[in-house]
Amino acid sequence: MRKGAILFKIIVVIIAAVVGLLAVFYVNDYFAVWSSNLRVNKVIVNVNVDPSGLAHISESDYYTFVKPYHGLAPYTQFPSGISMSNFKLSVEGAKIYKTEGNVDSSGFDLLVYLNNGYTIPQPGGDRVVMNLSYDIKGGFQTGQDFSQFFYKFWGKGTPSWVPLLTVHYTFPSTFDVRKVFAHPLDVSHQIVFDGKNSFTVTYHNIPPNTYAEARVVFPMLHPKYASPFSMNLKDVENIENGYSSGVLEWWIWIIILVVLIPVIPFVFKKLFGTEPNVEVAEYEREIPYNDPPELVNSVVKRLISEPDSDGFAAAVLNLVDKGYLQFGENGAFKVLNGNKPLSESEKVLFNDVIKPFSIDGIFDPKTLGESLRSDFKRAQKFNSAFTNWKFKVSTEAETRNYLITYGNTITKVVTFFALILLPLILVFVNIYEGRAYPEILFFMTWITFADWVSAWIIFVLPKDIFGRWTKEGRTYYLRWKKFERYLTDYSLIKEKPPESLLVWKEYLIYGTALGVAKHVIRAIKEVNPPDIETDPFFPAFTAMVWYDSLIFLPQAAVFGSAQQVGGNIGGNFGGGGFGGNVGGGFGGGGRGGF
Repeated sequence: MRKGAILFKIIVVIIAAVVGLLAVFYVNDYFAVWSSNLRVNKVIVNVNVDPSGLAHISESDYYTFVKPYHGLAPYTQFPSGISMSNFKLSVEGAKIYKTEGNVDSSGFDLLVYLNNGYTIPQPGGDRVVMNLSYDIKGGFQTGQDFSQFFYKFWGKGTPSWVPLLTVHYTFPSTFDVRKVFAHPLDVSHQIVFDGKNSFTVTYHNIPPNTYAEARVVFPMLHPKYASPFSMNLKDVENIENGYSSGVLEWWIWIIILVVLIPVIPFVFKKLFGTEPNVEVAEYEREIPYNDPPELVNSVVKRLISEPDSDGFAAAVLNLVDKGYLQFGENGAFKVLNGNKPLSESEKVLFNDVIKPFSIDGIFDPKTLGESLRSDFKRAQKFNSAFTNWKFKVSTEAETRNYLITYGNTITKVVTFFALILLPLILVFVNIYEGRAYPEILFFMTWITFADWVSAWIIFVLPKDIFGRWTKEGRTYYLRWKKFERYLTDYSLIKEKPPESLLVWKEYLIYGTALGVAKHVIRAIKEVNPPDIETDPFFPAFTAMVWYDSLIFLPQAAVFGSAQQVGGNIGGNFGGGGFGGNVGGGFGGGGRGGF
């Protein structure tokens, strides 16, 4: 394989890795965190519910401004049935210059200016504390056979990690707390009771833009400010049990995705890619097989695929050797009437690709390429003829049954579904469920990234890694590779150079097909065979002008066609209403700076 082809595949993998990395950053909200001017240090919330069901909530948010700022931007929108009153806001560590926005019974959306312009924080940042307090009616809910208080004490609208979030709950002595369900379950947290009806929920390292809430379950109660709730206790328990079991299920999926990375290439290599044992010489000094160079390119360099630009250049060079073309000036060729027999693919190349696109008996790849870039119909016609030629060559290569490729196909199909499609589906499902498992989502995105990169590496591996050569095909392939090795070993060629220019021609033709034309030309220049200057092949031996003009011709045709075509083409978690599913607690919103 040419260094250029290897480099291209490396670039493809690198681009795929960069795209995957950017996707990981986006899903995990790293861009939002990096662009935010505010960092949350800790949050303390106190929730006190009185016998009437009225909830008195106070919140203290400890921030550090790390970039120039105007102030704070708290907001919360309560669901229907919730009514807020007695809203108060104060700031410690700075003075409130002005406040803009709305505060009403449905919530608040404020811009709290701490200056009359941007403030540049001091080294280490400017620390402030924002204090909020308000009363809530309707937060306490009465279901069919139980009651609950389902408060979302942290919302998804904060682009910052939260190292420590502490929430103190206090209920009347007549409210018998039966169960506390905290969400998210996968983020490190503790629930500690310091009395029969008082407890503290503590979260550590909540990811950015992640909500946190707690569902507190009681026996059937009818306080004054309770709101109705349609579910029964069994419904809620089923939701919570399903959410709890989901943690284990997601970790099982993560383990499976990790295991698949080494298992897929190892297993499928063993199943389909074990090669037959054949013996070949260390070097091949003579042409191993009397096949057209484009066929050698298709089988050996392209692994039973359509010939590439090297195959095209070698085929043209072979037509020169057979007397159908003659070297002209600046990489052009004069069209002649040769009399040597041509293969079917050579006939197509000469009669359909070269002659129709010659002008006054001259086939000039460079001039032709320039015209194809601007002439859509001419480019289409050339592409059609050129594709037909490539198809003829690849069909001949396939009929020889040298390479069994179904293992390669199966491996790459499985790779697509197992290492790309499945992880992406799981990530999207987690997001769709409202980031109910934010810590798991974090790990899932990085595992998906590893799967993504591994899949692209598998995709660009040659077909014979997971395919298998037949014994005859393996011998054919290795003998040509040994010949290629000989052509690139200058010491061997200088030790025993070919005795005739005829052999040098063959070396250059087949060296071009194998992608090592430059090595052959270098060897010719070092050996300097006699009578080389009088040979019609002399222009090919001295410079690569012919090669450069030929290999870029197919790309020019494709570009011309593409330009014209381009110009003609104009779950159960995190959803549901207030009080039901996970993520359905009242409150939340966001805390940030501007």
